[in-house]
Amino acid sequence: MRKFIATAFVVLIVTTIRAQIAQLTVSDKTANVYLKELQVDVKVAGPVATTTMQLVFENKTSRVLEGELSFLLPEGVSVSRYAIDINGRLREAVPVEKEKGTQVFEAIERRRVDPGLLERTEGNNFRTRIYPIPANGTRTVVIAYEEELGYNKKNQLHCRF
Repeated sequence: MRKFIATAFVVLIVTTIRAQIAQLTVSDKTANVYLKELQVDVKVAGPVATTTMQLVFENKTSRVLEGELSFLLPEGVSVSRYAIDINGRLREAVPVEKEKGTQVFEAIERRRVDPGLLERTEGNNFRTRIYPIPANGTRTVVIAYEEELGYNKKNQLHCRF
């Protein structure tokens, strides 16, 4: 049991370091938007580690803002979960082809709602638009990914990356 806890702790540290903390760029450069809360959870099931990050952004201004969240994942992994809060409730994303995603995004955006489109940009970089970030309020984004762990010469699990 101690070996498992130690391995899970090491996986947590390595995984967190390997995935860059997400960066939020806000349309208004003078705005006060902060990362209020970051929760990172790593679950190991056999040789697979699932890392889930929950980010809560706080807008300390009296106006509604728009932001773009970008983050880099380790090579060889991709997003397995994406959710964004809408009216205080997390809404899970559904993976679709890029063309279909663009069509749905544009149709929903006309209704002045952000459907939460996550796209892979270059390499293993991802980005998503966050709108609205309510005045004096918060928005929550959940991102998760899975990676297969390997075994070292001592038959201990470790990240392959």
